[in-house]
Parts: sequence; structure tokens; C-alpha cells
Amino acid sequence: MVWEQLGDKDKPPSKNAIKYYKKLANYHSRVKNMRRDFIEKTTTKLVSQIKHVCLESLNVKGMMKNGKLAASIARLGFYQFRERLTTKIVSSGGTVVLADQ
Repeated sequence: MVWEQLGDKDKPPSKNAIKYYKKLANYHSRVKNMRRDFIEKTTTKLVSQIKHVCLESLNVKGMMKNGKLAASIARLGFYQFRERLTTKIVSSGGTVVLADQ
């Protein structure tokens, strides 16, 4: 019912549809905040312990082709982690090396 109303522009969504969209948006927001918090805490801990890091450049597009793992890989946020870690290490005076596969 909700998905049928999504494509219908003439009819406004029902109150239940609006509640559903708000609940779904809230869920996605919480997941995004949890992921961001985990990345921040993990990178902060790594930077406090390690000053020189070597990261592998992962072929995420190739990894996403695996149907069983695609959703899990998409949720992990490899790029966000790498960018945040790189920024923190460089600002603390360390070095980051990106290694090829």
C-alpha cells in the first residue's frame, strides 16, 4: 500500500504512510549516526596508538558484485573510514601509505 502511493502523485499519502516514512527516516538516521560514531571512536583510538599506517586500496566495486556480501560491504563504509583515518593521522603528524592490491 505504501509503495503504491509512492508513485501516485494525484493522491496525497495516508497518515499511516507518513508515519511509516518518518519511522524509516528515523531508523536510517540512527544507523548513520551509529556508523559515524564507530568510525570516529575507532580512528581516534588508532591515531592515539599508531603514527604510521599502511592501508590497502580495496576494489569495493568488485567486492559489491558478490551478492551475498554486497549489503554488508555497503554498510561498513570503507571510504569514510579511510578518509577519516587519513585526515586524523596527517593532522597528528603521522604518515599514511596506500598500498595497491
